[in-house]
Amino acid sequence: MTGLTLANRGRDIAKAALGVKLNGDLSERLCDFGLRPPVGVRRRQRIALMHERGLLFVHVPKAAGMAVSRAVYGAPVQHATIRYYQTVAPGLVAAVPTFAVVRDPISRFLSALAYAQSGGRNALVVSEPFRSTYAAFQTVDAVLDHLEAATWPYGVDHIFRPQSWYVSDARGILAIDHLIPLNALGAALKALAPEAPALARVNLSSSPKPTLTSRQAWRVRYLYASDLALSEMARASVAALLGGRTEQSRRTSSECPKTSI
Repeated sequence: MTGLTLANRGRDIAKAALGVKLNGDLSERLCDFGLRPPVGVRRRQRIALMHERGLLFVHVPKAAGMAVSRAVYGAPVQHATIRYYQTVAPGLVAAVPTFAVVRDPISRFLSALAYAQSGGRNALVVSEPFRSTYAAFQTVDAVLDHLEAATWPYGVDHIFRPQSWYVSDARGILAIDHLIPLNALGAALKALAPEAPALARVNLSSSPKPTLTSRQAWRVRYLYASDLALSEMARASVAALLGGRTEQSRRTSSECPKTSI
């Protein structure tokens, strides 16, 4: 038995013990327990880039994360929660501004659904443990049944996890300095990273997106209720970042929901 085989077997045992399916979720689960996970070469390189650029981007899936990563760092940033960075690189979190991009929950759900049913696009594919299940979905309700049956975020692929899961700390409180709504990304990125090139359009889908019934839309909003509150917070956050140059700046801070995520 080779060393690689032993390592893979050990990783599979650890995933089973911790109740997760994705390799990357082993690190997140260790962070859940307050333990610092091993940090691979690629992630060490990304953390070094974040130090160099003076900006920490938390990549929320299905919210232009690939385009932002390439513009700011010249390289992709893997999906990881702010809790991961707080655990493995607390000095980075304390030293540089943090930001994340969030999206209207229904728009994001439809994008994730198209991605899931196609198996991915370009060089990106749905994670292997979920790929066959997602490719077999025939209806929107089947997808919603799957999401409602999941008892925690680790029970679904990253593309369907709540956005709030990525940007909240261990107490469930928003822990990002700048929360950017997708529709204000261009202006916000110029303010945060003025030397970054214009955003490229990457990972786009040409797949048709279904029209939700009123009941299906209700189910999506119920599943992602915390993300609806997050959208309100993002509007206030970008208004503050841009110094009152957006329509949202006319909203007062008292209008931003204070509920924990």
